[in-house]
Amino acid sequence: MNRLKLVAETSPYWHYTLNCMMSSISSAGLGGVELWLASPHYCYVDAPEQNAARRRELKELLRQNRLEVPVFSSEQMVKYPWNIASPAPEMEQQSMAIVTGYLEDATALGAKTVRVGTGW
Repeated sequence: MNRLKLVAETSPYWHYTLNCMMSSISSAGLGGVELWLASPHYCYVDAPEQNAARRRELKELLRQNRLEVPVFSSEQMVKYPWNIASPAPEMEQQSMAIVTGYLEDATALGAKTVRVGTGW
């Protein structure tokens, strides 16, 4: 029989460190996180030169806390105004490039799902 796993969405932790967030979620007995992709925890476009190091840090914290990342959740409306449904071609192209980067990140962290908004 398959067991249902509960995961925590991480946006409420945006005022806390990654370590605090993952420790709290693990201590609550949850098996994973829906990683909200926004600063300060992780954003593909905030500091591209630091992405590889940030992914390594995330992987290590996940391992230490026995957590999975089944879902990546891209922030695209509040903190980052990209829009995959934009009628402006340059905005749509920029937005799709960001989503593509998140797909690569999701693969690197073992996520099977990337959640994106449909645009605004």
